[in-house]
Amino acid sequence: MASFHKTATIIIVVLCSCNVLKGDPDETVVSKICNGDTGTTWSYNDLVNDLLQDLVDHTPGSGFNYYKEKDEFLTNSCYGHGACNGLLTPPDCHKCLGDAKELIQKDCHFSVGAQVQLQDCRIRSCSLSNFRRVEKSAKRLCIR
Repeated sequence: MASFHKTATIIIVVLCSCNVLKGDPDETVVSKICNGDTGTTWSYNDLVNDLLQDLVDHTPGSGFNYYKEKDEFLTNSCYGHGACNGLLTPPDCHKCLGDAKELIQKDCHFSVGAQVQLQDCRIRSCSLSNFRRVEKSAKRLCIR
């Protein structure tokens, strides 16, 4: 009977410690970059919003590192990348990227390139016309 109580106590301690160790992703803003070019159309903005949502939805199930290109009628095209800290759970990765997406939509509206780096995740997008442009600054958005 004493071993049953010891076993039950050990199981309860292990289960409780798992809940204590679980936490939300660290969403401290590390950097936020918006490309200064904003001469885009509503259809391009919709394309970017669709791309960002695709990154939020598919990065957690793709090894926390997901690339995507989207085209619309061969006139608009954009590229995106989502990445999460590999120690996050898929739901935490989804939450972190969702919050990063909201920052891009709020602060970089109509920008042809944007990147938000939070402590535990990063999301970026850019126009494919700017995709291969190499800049010497640390603010390169569109280089694979």
